[in-house]
Amino acid sequence: MRRTFACVGVLLMGVAAAAQNPAVPAPPSGVPNKAAVLPMQGKVVRVDPQKGTVVIRTGVAGATQDREYRVGKGTRYFGANRAAIKEGLRHTGFKEGAPVWYRLLPPKSATPGTPGAGADPRRISQIGFGPAGPTPARPPQR
Repeated sequence: MRRTFACVGVLLMGVAAAAQNPAVPAPPSGVPNKAAVLPMQGKVVRVDPQKGTVVIRTGVAGATQDREYRVGKGTRYFGANRAAIKEGLRHTGFKEGAPVWYRLLPPKSATPGTPGAGADPRRISQIGFGPAGPTPARPPQR
């Protein structure tokens, strides 16, 4: 009987942990932000190379969102064959409806009152054509 209650308790804790609000503070420095590591996918809505912005539609069917992201000097661009693109947002492939993958640049600091706190998380560090980006580098096997 005790074992049953213990199993149910562990199960409920697991469900509660999985259902937590995704808007949690960024992890401490040194721990990568999940959005910065995993590539996200979407379709281009519009591009403004002069402002350095791109609007990407994410989601499926009736649950889509259009989000505006900024690119900077350090943003890396990739073609469908994963080759580097030098033209940036001026590349002809960045047009409405083009499928893209992208990775976000995490905020510099999530602690209020420290330098970089409140940095804009909607900055793209990498963007490329196709349904998914390259996988993150794996640590060496021991």
